[in-house]
Amino acid sequence: MRERGILVGLFDKSDSLNHMERRIAELEDLSRTLSIDILETIVQKVGDINPATYMGHGKVEEIKEIAEKLNAKTLILSISVSPMQLRNLEERLSMKVIDRNELILSIFAKNASTNISMAEVELAQYRYLLPRLTGQGVMMSRLGGGIGTRGPGETKLETDRRHIEKKIDLLKKRLEQYKRNADVRNKNRFNAFKVCLIGYTNAGKTRIMSRLVSQGFISDDKLFTTLDTVTRRLGRSVVLTDTVGFLGELPHEIIKSFELTIEEAVNADLKLIVIDISDKYVLETVNDLHKIIEELNLDKNERIYVFNKTDVLVNSSLINHFKDAYPESIFISAKTGENASLLKDRIMEVFYSKLEHFDLIIEPELSGMIKFINLYGHVKEQKIEKDKIRIEFYLNKQHAGNFRKLYQEHI
Repeated sequence: MRERGILVGLFDKSDSLNHMERRIAELEDLSRTLSIDILETIVQKVGDINPATYMGHGKVEEIKEIAEKLNAKTLILSISVSPMQLRNLEERLSMKVIDRNELILSIFAKNASTNISMAEVELAQYRYLLPRLTGQGVMMSRLGGGIGTRGPGETKLETDRRHIEKKIDLLKKRLEQYKRNADVRNKNRFNAFKVCLIGYTNAGKTRIMSRLVSQGFISDDKLFTTLDTVTRRLGRSVVLTDTVGFLGELPHEIIKSFELTIEEAVNADLKLIVIDISDKYVLETVNDLHKIIEELNLDKNERIYVFNKTDVLVNSSLINHFKDAYPESIFISAKTGENASLLKDRIMEVFYSKLEHFDLIIEPELSGMIKFINLYGHVKEQKIEKDKIRIEFYLNKQHAGNFRKLYQEHI
């Protein structure tokens, strides 16, 4: 069942029009993802913050009148407010008030499906809740019974601060165990070349991954469709990972809770920075992405900028702009498949550049040598030339060393 809502954008006096429009558009998308229909959007630049309600008394009264007229039951705020301000607003407006952090956490909770993502979401929720405890269970009930959430829930005992701290410790230990298990898996994938798709939510990462591996993952026009890390193989030794999408100004407590998911991206050999080039605010998005990449230590190893959704791009001059800024970038449409094969080839080029290259003509009777190549190598081309076999292939450093030791006289 969909809810009727009002969106209130609260900004500093120094915020630009572009910044405000982008944040409002983002929140409208977030609200739709949580089945809230925004009937009215109100924007205010706040000078002096009201300690009781953040915005002034006059603005609160204006919102109340609009809500009654539209029969709206939910108010979405573009910022995070204090527990006291949240309670005061709800009492004065007689409607549910959801701030930005709670909205994001509710969507995370709705979409989490694996043990890791559910534990990360629950940890983020408790970290959000801890400083908001009121002693009466009011704040606890928000995360357990909110729109579309599967959160911690409400019991009288869980309003106790020490109990919440204990839950946080338990979740951290559980995630540490998951990390140890992940480290074992990654050790088994030691020779795999890890590629990670990074970008803002709704940039099309899931659809790009589906194109690359020819599998039909869920891909719709909702934020956070992919909350859980999804990993698939591209060829024998290339592993693709699609991670949760970013948002502008993600709250610190949320980022901190998703360390395990983010670590997948940090350690990738190649990062695909996926950007929706059709986004009205694409220039601001790219600038924000640079900040996020630096903040989360995602700037090590190689990167390819992938500008998606060229099929719906209105301002074609943006392609030349970004080609100049990022000469190695690729412009694709994951929806139509345009340049998807080019992206795949570029990934393989980077992968091969990390390996040792061989181009050999081999006698057919050297079956052991051929078997070694097919078992450990990445064959680019194989053909018959004058009753002999010509194979162009790549080996990683370790296998290349072993190959030379075994077949030096035939190389």
